Amino acid sequence: MKEIRIDENGAGKRLDKFLGRVLAGAPKSLLYSQLRKKNITLNARKAVGSEILTEGDRVQCFFSDETWEKFLHPGLKSDPGSDRLSDEAAACYRKHPEIRILHEDADLLIAEKPAGLLTQRAKPGDESLNDWLIGYLLHNDRTDPASLAVFRPSAAHRLDRNTGGIVIMTLSLKAAQVIAALLREHRVGKYYLAVLHGRLREPMRMRSLHDKEERKNLVRIRDLKTVTEEDIRSGDPEAIQDWDQTGADDDRSDPAMTVFAPVSCDPATDTTLVLAGLRTGKAHQLRAQFAELGHPIVGDPKYGGSRTSADGKKYHTSGQLLHAAYLSFPGGLTDLPGVSGKAFYSDPMKRGDGREQADGWRFFADRYAVNEEKIRETIRNHEEVMRL
Repeated sequence: MKEIRIDENGAGKRLDKFLGRVLAGAPKSLLYSQLRKKNITLNARKAVGSEILTEGDRVQCFFSDETWEKFLHPGLKSDPGSDRLSDEAAACYRKHPEIRILHEDADLLIAEKPAGLLTQRAKPGDESLNDWLIGYLLHNDRTDPASLAVFRPSAAHRLDRNTGGIVIMTLSLKAAQVIAALLREHRVGKYYLAVLHGRLREPMRMRSLHDKEERKNLVRIRDLKTVTEEDIRSGDPEAIQDWDQTGADDDRSDPAMTVFAPVSCDPATDTTLVLAGLRTGKAHQLRAQFAELGHPIVGDPKYGGSRTSADGKKYHTSGQLLHAAYLSFPGGLTDLPGVSGKAFYSDPMKRGDGREQADGWRFFADRYAVNEEKIRETIRNHEEVMRL
């Protein structure tokens, strides 16, 4: 008989889903058959599979050693080193020593993703921040292959490959559930720094409908609308409408909503540094909306076209100058006290985001003075617009 004791990462899952993870090689029909025959029990009692597990529960499997080894998840077998994914994660961790950790506790790890690294794999063989995270946790004895078979820590949200900056990663099931709810309810403030072509002087809200061309990995904008800070302060009915309802009558796409405020303009390069906040998190949202507005992000030929084609040589950048710079959590998070009421800042101009793109940010460092207090001040001074 084999027994598994449920820890916090198994708690909250259905028994049948949990068994499917642990006994990854077993067909579902076999698992249900073994439950009916009481060859699999929960706390020494018959179970049907729909039970919700709690911490401390005991799952007993009355299998022969040969059957157990045959169906067991590779990470739970006697030779964890054979788990290819863990080996790849360890290699990714060694390859990216430049990743800086901003916060770490039992439930969360917040770090700076470098531009050029995927957040999660697009296909087998890719390297990603998720791989780096698993490698880091294995290296520091924070997890093991057996634990990874039950719960796999990962990024809670994504950044484009060539966008660097702050990413939240969840290390426990509890944290994954809490962060998912906070993001869904727009209670985590996510703000980006971007260098745009042209000069923008007034804070705005933008909303639009997006169509994604999967084959080209390209977003098409429909019905872009803007509302200025002056409109909002004047009490314009359109400006103060409930943004959650925007686009609700169009079943082809949910609305993408962005707020932004200029931080500074540079006449010499005819560019503007803006702070942009995401109310929603659509693919390529900022890149597509700013291009549609007529102010593409510097270094982004996918959306900027000919206007940005010379940016690489001119500004020494191989990707868009877009950086997830500021992240804020609400107070009162009793389940995540380590980040409750806290904010985190990542400065692309000071530290850089991968060698070539760092040169692009450094090019503008002397033109745009920005720091965490400047970010807070911009949000505070334009609260009517910047509130997410």
